[in-house]
Amino acid sequence: MRLRCAEGMMAHWGTIFEEGKEYEVSSIEDKKVGFITDYDIYWEKTKLIAGSRDWIKKGYTKENLREVIPGYIALEEVKRLYVKEAMLPHAKIKGDDGQTYWFCLTPYEEFYRMGAAASKAQNRHLRGKPAFEYSVRVIDENFDYAQIRRDKALRELGI
Repeated sequence: MRLRCAEGMMAHWGTIFEEGKEYEVSSIEDKKVGFITDYDIYWEKTKLIAGSRDWIKKGYTKENLREVIPGYIALEEVKRLYVKEAMLPHAKIKGDDGQTYWFCLTPYEEFYRMGAAASKAQNRHLRGKPAFEYSVRVIDENFDYAQIRRDKALRELGI
């Protein structure tokens, strides 16, 4: 399958994907994606964890850090409470720089239906989009994929 780049992608070393150019999808594989379900609390708890370093140096452990850091919970608990994981299809595409990149084929609307919170990040490219635990490239940001998704759904319905 070939996809047309709708929004180019650049790096300090040059062009990765050029707008208007077509690129070949070499494979589609399921990959784990973690998305944040409560943006504010997730980052509140993550900041507490990040600030615990000095207390850990003094001998505190994640079991007793609540004594000195009100509201502290361990990273595992933050992840359990505020991150949802799903195996989702990703397209592997080789860029003009020779590297391969993975793009999640799931549209934003589906992430929201699954419970993703909207990002409130200061970065204007992330703000208002689904909030992910780690960076996730979504195919619709860079490639014309909506029509392919629509055609596939119609075929599955027998239309």
